[in-house]
Amino acid sequence: MCGRYVFYDERNQKLKEFIELANRKLPPETVAKVSLFDVVPSEKAFAGVCINNRHVTRIMQWGFPLNKKLVINARCETVFQSPFFAGSRPCVLPCTGYYEWSVKPRVKYLITTEYSPFYLAGICKIFDGEAHFVILTQDAVSSQKDIHPREPVIFDYEHARQWCASDDPASLLVYSEKKRILSPLK
Repeated sequence: MCGRYVFYDERNQKLKEFIELANRKLPPETVAKVSLFDVVPSEKAFAGVCINNRHVTRIMQWGFPLNKKLVINARCETVFQSPFFAGSRPCVLPCTGYYEWSVKPRVKYLITTEYSPFYLAGICKIFDGEAHFVILTQDAVSSQKDIHPREPVIFDYEHARQWCASDDPASLLVYSEKKRILSPLK
């Protein structure tokens, strides 16, 4: 399950250049509202989406509102059949890692892949004129299963582009990266 991720960790040149471009093209007050390092639910983040056959970056808020609460994750196995998520479109969240906590003993892990950035699979939808996203999760099949039974669906760059543009995104779930690197944090 993903409840916090790292957009930029100061080591990734590609995301550094992306942030510099955003600072040049967007008003400072807009960039100031975006979480550029650790991203937590309800915060705004950069997301990739395909609109009119063009891959674009948008600022979206993490979480779909539901009865004064936020739904932050969705099970990839059922998301496309759920009436709550109807009308959503695929999106991705670029990141350099995400966090997970073991239950006993309580240890915080930073989870990465061998490539960086990688992309969390999500879906997005407009609520009250504002774009929101949730992150898709799957049964843990990587080394993470010893920490938590769910993990986010993650893609490399090419599969992330395909995910965003797909008319049948569920068929791309098989490309979720399985190899993950777990680093305990103190």
